[in-house]
Amino acid sequence: QLFLIKRGFLASRRNTGYFGLITEAAVRTFQCQQNIVCKGNRYTTGWGVVGPKTRGVLNTLKGN
Repeated sequence: QLFLIKRGFLASRRNTGYFGLITEAAVRTFQCQQNIVCKGNRYTTGWGVVGPKTRGVLNTLKGN
């Protein structure tokens, strides 16, 4: 959540540690912006889930 907040995908008041619908929507927006995945759902394409591809991009951007 802190990464998503820092990048403007999630409001700071949403820093709860809970991965709910609002955090999932922020992850989807991030995934779409980064050309990871932009359609489907968590079960078919992983859209909204922080899986291996998303973690890889997060790790790359983390230092920036």
